[in-house]
Amino acid sequence: MKAISPPASRVTVSGHENPRGSEPSDDVADQHFGAILAEHSAGRMKRDEWSRGRLAPPGFGFECVPTRALSQLQADALPKLTAVCAPPGYGKTVLLSRVHEHLRSRGERCLWLSLDDRDRDLLSLLALLRGALTQSADAPADETEVEVLPFADPGEMMDRVIRQIRLLPGKTVVLIDNLGLCEDLRLSALLERLVFDSGPELRLIISSNRALPIDIVRVKMELGALELRAEHLCFDCVATRRLLQLAGFSSLDATMLDHIQTQTEGWPAAVRLLQVLMSAERGIDAGPVQGVIPAAVLEHFGGDQTDIARVLTNRVMAGIEPAGVQFLMEIALVREFSAELAQYMTGSVQAHAWLDDLVLRNMLIFPVDRNRRWFRFHTLLREYLLNEGQERLDSVRRRDVLKRVAQWHASRGDYVAAIGCALDAPDVELAQDLIGRVARQVAGDRGQMTLFVQWVDRLLLAGGRVPAEAQGWYVWALCHTMQYERARLALDVFDRRLQQGTVPDTDASQVSADLPFLRMVLGVYLDTLDVAHAEALAWLASDHPNDPLHTGTVTAIAAMAEIDCGDLADAQQHLDRAEGAILRSQSAFAQAWVAILRAMAELARARPDVADRLLIEARANVAAQIGEDAGVVAAIDFVHARALVDSGRLSEALLPARRGLARAHDHGVVMSAESGLGACVALLPDQPEDALSESALDRIARSYPPRVLRLLSAQRVRRQLRLGNTQEAVNLAERCNLLTPRSRHAIDPPMRARGDWLLAGIELLIGRGMCEQALNEINEAMKVAQAQGRQHDRVELLLAAMDAHVRLGDSTKALRVLSMAISLACPGQLVYPFMVCGNALGKVLDSAGPRDFGFVHPNEVRFLERLRALVGLPDMAVPGDAAATPVGTEQKSALPALTVRETQLLHLINEGLSNQQLADRLSLTVPTVKWHLNNLYTKIGVRSRSAALAKARAYGLLVQP
Repeated sequence: MKAISPPASRVTVSGHENPRGSEPSDDVADQHFGAILAEHSAGRMKRDEWSRGRLAPPGFGFECVPTRALSQLQADALPKLTAVCAPPGYGKTVLLSRVHEHLRSRGERCLWLSLDDRDRDLLSLLALLRGALTQSADAPADETEVEVLPFADPGEMMDRVIRQIRLLPGKTVVLIDNLGLCEDLRLSALLERLVFDSGPELRLIISSNRALPIDIVRVKMELGALELRAEHLCFDCVATRRLLQLAGFSSLDATMLDHIQTQTEGWPAAVRLLQVLMSAERGIDAGPVQGVIPAAVLEHFGGDQTDIARVLTNRVMAGIEPAGVQFLMEIALVREFSAELAQYMTGSVQAHAWLDDLVLRNMLIFPVDRNRRWFRFHTLLREYLLNEGQERLDSVRRRDVLKRVAQWHASRGDYVAAIGCALDAPDVELAQDLIGRVARQVAGDRGQMTLFVQWVDRLLLAGGRVPAEAQGWYVWALCHTMQYERARLALDVFDRRLQQGTVPDTDASQVSADLPFLRMVLGVYLDTLDVAHAEALAWLASDHPNDPLHTGTVTAIAAMAEIDCGDLADAQQHLDRAEGAILRSQSAFAQAWVAILRAMAELARARPDVADRLLIEARANVAAQIGEDAGVVAAIDFVHARALVDSGRLSEALLPARRGLARAHDHGVVMSAESGLGACVALLPDQPEDALSESALDRIARSYPPRVLRLLSAQRVRRQLRLGNTQEAVNLAERCNLLTPRSRHAIDPPMRARGDWLLAGIELLIGRGMCEQALNEINEAMKVAQAQGRQHDRVELLLAAMDAHVRLGDSTKALRVLSMAISLACPGQLVYPFMVCGNALGKVLDSAGPRDFGFVHPNEVRFLERLRALVGLPDMAVPGDAAATPVGTEQKSALPALTVRETQLLHLINEGLSNQQLADRLSLTVPTVKWHLNNLYTKIGVRSRSAALAKARAYGLLVQP
């Protein structure tokens, strides 16, 4: 076999004259490196170096062989999603690049991004998407800066990208190559939004080596999708013949072509390698026509694709001289290379000529930029060369080559590539220095959290230490990649370094002030709010620079912890201070979270009416400033659903509950999840087949710290008790340590004795007939709730006491505690706890008259009438009932218009249907029917069924259309 030598040609792959100087020595390189690196001491990375070959398709130097897949994509209108999924070697990148070229030739806007092994997490992918949007001349600018807040969910960057895409004028095609390299669990959420939330003008073409994490059947049914797999991408006889003809083999015997097709099974990589091998056998200087295919080429390989690639690559490598193979193994150590880098890293003056030869022979080497200056090997060839290099390159030479690569990249400001090579070498000192330089840009500006964590982990494994200026970003990156316990340990390690004085004074003074803030962040993420609260109070008491956003954030964290433990008075003071500071910062995101915290405090005070107003206003403001699809808007919706449920407006709560639940896995804190999940549990009976399913709630709860799942279990226990499933409630309570007071207090970390956790334990006692014990616990809990101003808990405790007294046969005490509960619930129209009281409320109301309650305020009387309507009792014949008043012309003109549902209810109750029959007819629950009836009575100014029917007849509302 003929050995291939470097040609004597003179124009390199980069288009510059090939320098023929002497090989640079290590000493000279090291002398220059310090001076060059000093020029980049600011540590600024160049965008073109970071995005090289990733925001534009590669420019292949060969004619594309048409395949069935390419013909289909060029001939047909593109569906919403085209998924190109096949193993390596099937020409996915070639296909996408040709489609990109075809679409651009038709004048269509195309955005290209290609992932590599640095893009494992969602934020890296989003950074590429934003880069592609930035390159688009008519893409809207994204003026929003990423705000470093402890409760800033990772979906915020996703929101910005989706918003920019929706604002693009006209049709846009986004082509994403190698998406399978992204391993982030949140990738499915991004794909869902790119497909379903991006508007009708966007088309997606995505390649991956594995199936896309999206419900492709749903996409096909709702929007249209095309799946292209290996069988669509492989070469048929026509494509194989065309490829070999382009290589100079014009006379192809049909038998030989069939043999090739059988041996390669149409695998494009194998056919391409075979073509290279045949060209080498024939001789590269042979004429382009009448080429003959030596039969020996096909003799020694067969079987699966791995075997084909190995045998073919071995034979191709056998045609290259040993020095050339050594050169290939060394440049394969890097992901991308140019002629200049190849010469510097290998020290070979023949580098330019060898690369010229590889390109000339089309030996699985592809340009990654339009200028054809930077190149990469095909994945299969690089894997082969790396495996060979493991055996044939000694460790000293390998380390030397990689150190030179790291120095070369660092001297040019490409710190991402430099750090990777320095860690591969390893050159611990250089890697440590560079990680400190670029920590903020990589983890903060670009959001490449997973990459940054991998760097630091490898640095620590190699014996290095986290640079002081990178320590905070390391903790932050661990938090964003949901490695909260590791973040806590990393912070503890750095704290010890500061205490031991092992951090240089200049660095220590800069970062020690950030430690309390990082501890607060971790306290929110890890649900250790006691720690966060202590740090927040200490921070607020110290002399920190008066940065409004940080001050407001820290104060809000203090308020959050106080609301969580029930200290509403202290929380109110901190919320007032937080709101003032954050208003000065003009951060819409932070303002929204203060509104959410205020609303949760109002819910605890039994004021869902106030919470409703706060959240409506906050939602309108934040949606106007940062978009309807922002994650914090979903957080508002989740808490708003709770406010609407508490107000008894169950049908209105469904939409915000669904919207909040859809985003709850990537936004929110424990407290917002507690409120939203509680609303969803309350809505479960009405929509058993809806998105608000038990399994959906369980998935969301498991994405938060363990306390959320326990709270969800308590909410489920209460629901089972309300449904009369006492044994099911007991079984569930046993599994979550809720059955006895001792087990409830034995949980580590301890649960807050408030809300659903408190009430579930008490209601279990009542449901199991242990009413006296329950009343004792209620008395103790009432004292604490009253001291803290937790009126919502007081209402529910009083209603639980009413239930216990009814079961014990003490109607007098039952009436007394119900009267107290009504007085507390009336100002904020807290209705839902009464709606789920069961038979006890009906028994007490049925046996008591208006004077038994002692109400003198009209609002309390109206609230009582509302409750009577909920349980199906007639009005209390209070003088002045609208049914007894003659209906004049003026009254008729003032009657508000009824909804379709309200008119339907009037006709059904006119038929004499009971509340249960109404519920069955309308597929609703009885409490929901009662609520609709109460709304109807209020609207037309009556208090009972009989009065409603009388007024409806007077107005002619019961006439059939």
